[in-house]
Amino acid sequence: MLPVYPTPRLPAEIVGGSGANVLAGRATRVVESDGRDMTQTYLLAAWLALETAQQQGCRVALLSDGSPTCGSQFIYDGSFSGQRQPGAGVALLRQHGIAVFAEHQAGELLAHLNRIAAADRPLLPG
Repeated sequence: MLPVYPTPRLPAEIVGGSGANVLAGRATRVVESDGRDMTQTYLLAAWLALETAQQQGCRVALLSDGSPTCGSQFIYDGSFSGQRQPGAGVALLRQHGIAVFAEHQAGELLAHLNRIAAADRPLLPG
């Protein structure tokens, strides 16, 4: 049985690197503000999110920047001081062909969706 974690959860940050480091099994960890190592929980969540997205035919995702799971443009530096750094969270979507956008990229997301729609439209005989 999986452990149950209350919501809202404690703030969590990636310590010592980025989500790619966590996914690769390097020394980087995801920790909550109380110091608890949540790396395995975040890895499980990433795999479950990918599985769900693939089952639903997801091609695009809109995720919250800064999150240790969803950050796509930046994450926090692991010091719990509010300092940001370029990087992505523990998300597997991009690596599996799903386009990922942050909430401040609404224009880019809309343009991407329009390109998908245009590519999916069958050409009419001329």
